[in-house]
Amino acid sequence: MSMPKIECTNIDKCCAASSLVQSIALEETAISHILNAEGEKIQKVLSLHTCDPD
Repeated sequence: MSMPKIECTNIDKCCAASSLVQSIALEETAISHILNAEGEKIQKVLSLHTCDPD
C-alpha cells in the first residue's frame, strides 16, 4: 500500500482546513491499526498461556 497524498492545487483557507482534517483522519487510522495489531499480539500470548485446571 502506498502512502496517501493530500493534494491542493490552490492553497487557501478551505483547502488548508480540509488537508488538516484529512491528515488527522489518516493519523487516527494509522494509530488504530497499531493498536489493533498490539491487541492481537496480547490475545495470542494470553491464549498460549491459559491454564487448564485438571
